[in-house]
Amino acid sequence: MADETENLILHLLRDIGGEVAEIKQTVSKHSVRLEGIDRLLGDLNESVALAMGMAGQSHISQESLGQRIDEMRVDLDHMKERVDEMERPS
Repeated sequence: MADETENLILHLLRDIGGEVAEIKQTVSKHSVRLEGIDRLLGDLNESVALAMGMAGQSHISQESLGQRIDEMRVDLDHMKERVDEMERPS
């Protein structure tokens, strides 16, 4: 009976280990994609500023863009926290 229980526990631990490995792989892929998106947003902001010229961008549109970027940073921080929680060993 003890061997059966131990085998069951080992089987469950292996399953959990496999799931954790899959989660880490997915999180890694998402991190790479988010870094790319962050870089693209920075490039886009720079391109828009150059295309329109700094005089063409009103203070209001800059403030609105800044607020959206701040919101995205908060969202990204939340995602990083969730990823860290998933990666933390139990």
